[in-house]
Amino acid sequence: MRLEELSGAALAFVVIGLVIAFGAMITADVQQTVETDYGDSVANDTLGDVLNALASFGGWLPLLALVIIAVVIIGFLVGGFGGIKQ
Repeated sequence: MRLEELSGAALAFVVIGLVIAFGAMITADVQQTVETDYGDSVANDTLGDVLNALASFGGWLPLLALVIIAVVIIGFLVGGFGGIKQ
């Protein structure tokens, strides 16, 4: 395992974070527009559920990053000591 091979995974992680952040911003704007212009409570409730789901998933990103970093460090340590011997 080399660090160059991990650049794709790191880029994907950053893109996922950006998509969640911008998706939450856009959904919040749409919810505000629906609430003020149309007063549709069903659509407003649905958009609120989407925002809650995005916030919930976004809360898992730091833990996921920590696990990925730990796996990479353990992989380097095992590889540095000659790998797993059978």
